[in-house]
Amino acid sequence: MQLTVSTHDDKVFTIEVDAGTDTGTLQAILEAETGLPVEQQAVFHNGKLLPSSGTLQAAQVQDNDLLMLQPQPAAHAQPQQTQQTQPMARNRDGTLQNPQAFLDSCLSNPAAVAQLPPNLRDAVSSGNIDSVQGVFRQLQREAEQRQMEAQLIRPGEDPMDLEVQARIAEYIRQKNVEENFEAAMEFNPEVFAQVTMLYVTMDVGTSQCLHNMTQMALVNLFCILTYAVNGNKMAAFIDSGAQSTIMSAKSADQCNLLRLMDTRYQGIAKGVGTSKILGRVHQAPLKVGSQHVSASITILEDDSMPFLFGLDMLRRYQCCIDLHKNVLRFGSISNAELPFLAEHELPAKLRRVSSDVAAGGVGEGSAPGPATLPHGSGAPGQPQSDCSVWLMTAFVQI
Repeated sequence: MQLTVSTHDDKVFTIEVDAGTDTGTLQAILEAETGLPVEQQAVFHNGKLLPSSGTLQAAQVQDNDLLMLQPQPAAHAQPQQTQQTQPMARNRDGTLQNPQAFLDSCLSNPAAVAQLPPNLRDAVSSGNIDSVQGVFRQLQREAEQRQMEAQLIRPGEDPMDLEVQARIAEYIRQKNVEENFEAAMEFNPEVFAQVTMLYVTMDVGTSQCLHNMTQMALVNLFCILTYAVNGNKMAAFIDSGAQSTIMSAKSADQCNLLRLMDTRYQGIAKGVGTSKILGRVHQAPLKVGSQHVSASITILEDDSMPFLFGLDMLRRYQCCIDLHKNVLRFGSISNAELPFLAEHELPAKLRRVSSDVAAGGVGEGSAPGPATLPHGSGAPGQPQSDCSVWLMTAFVQI
């Protein structure tokens, strides 16, 4: 008969057993499925605790019944057994922390092995640890799938209904975002650190002045080159005055990155004007020459600037803006450099941006608005946005 088991951490799975199976064998199967040692199991049926001895038939357990599995403290009289079975706990992906201990326990309990799912039973019989781990990983995925269906598809609903499909699509999108976030936290935690803008100390004055005044100047360089983002080639605006690397929602959609956008990182980007921040992609694949790297990209609602490579990624890859060779060098990537694009190589939209800035224009189609500057970074007595335009215009006119 088939039984459905629900655990304390909301996992749901099914098992196949005979009506004459004793509760001890049932608990051994549950241990194999969940990693929870037998002595720490409390199995409930219809709100009553199953007896530690006797058959399922005697306990009035019938086909398609639901069992609740809850953990309980191990008995003080069995400290040695607890120590031996504890390593059989599951990893996050469903694999066993101590697969050899599981194989040893199966060899000592042939009756329990006979009740295991066929694919797991075959893997145990082969004695191959990789095969056993692979089956447990598959069982975990199947359990998560059943749990997802139980949460997203309510009783009596048609799985093909548009509303149900929308819930499933959103669940999958959120899962992709969480996996992308966890991968970034594990392999690239530096992308979550605050970026300090580039400042240098300069003496400001004229030869007629009797004294010089020391000021903090924001180093702000702008160039344009071509990147391949997730297989899509696009021109990237290199902006050392922008705190973050940004991309418009339209460009992110073209690069198939919106499915990875973490909407918890919403806000407002301020620079020359403002733009709404829709979210953040923690790890977006980039291709620099022949090398594949990743970048953390903030997604903006405004589409005036398709892709801007900011100071956060310039610092991360130790980039050098070499205006003598007209290339962007990546110090942390061996022999990686990208040439800056000539004006005739720019997309028409970006050529209009360059023309407007060179003419001193600050209206629509001018320099990129989303460049994020920290509070108080403008020149004394000037609003932050005016300072950004002034710096940008001065650089282009030079």
